[in-house]
Amino acid sequence: MADDRTRETWLDLIMNVAAPAAILLTLTSEDRLGPIWGLVVALAFPIGHAVRSVWRAEKTSPFSWLALVSVTLTGGIGLMELDAGWLAIKEAALPAGLGVLALVSSSRGGPGIEFLLGRLLDADAMNRALVERGTLNEWAASAALATRRTGYILFMSAIANFALARTLVLSEGGSQAFAEELGRFTALSFPVIGLPTTLLMGWVLRDLLLAMEKYTDQPVDTWMS
Repeated sequence: MADDRTRETWLDLIMNVAAPAAILLTLTSEDRLGPIWGLVVALAFPIGHAVRSVWRAEKTSPFSWLALVSVTLTGGIGLMELDAGWLAIKEAALPAGLGVLALVSSSRGGPGIEFLLGRLLDADAMNRALVERGTLNEWAASAALATRRTGYILFMSAIANFALARTLVLSEGGSQAFAEELGRFTALSFPVIGLPTTLLMGWVLRDLLLAMEKYTDQPVDTWMS
């Protein structure tokens, strides 16, 4: 199982970061693929990977669909030769929108993070254990805190995405310069934004799983569905 996760992680990085960035940086000149076909070929990797993930998933993740929409919009900005500012807006809009959903969910007593956990855990069995131990309210408070923290992290990601895109991608869509700038943005966005965001999300999840074990008095593996 760990080996499978490692392979999927490397595949994600290759298909979503390394391959598109390499193509955009090296194959978009007029004597090679050109800016338009270079963009199409580069985006075919993350689009194909997202479609594969959706197709293979037993429980289709909404994030797979969001990733597919996001990449398609990036292609649209390039192919329609739109101003580069639209890329920055698009890169910020997704995490900002998810951040709003997280905070609204938390403020209304329905922590969004429980929705995500429900796709991985046997939520009904876990809730029965919480009720039996009288710790349902404590767990709800922990889930609400985790959801708020997730919202704040997503807002920070949105700001960072916007700033990085506005700094690196300045040329009009459809040009070779736009494709190369998009390649640099793709290459840098993971170490600069994606990795720190992932580490922060991991910290939130670790605290939440520790709370789950504390309030159910059972190891996390007990609730894996």
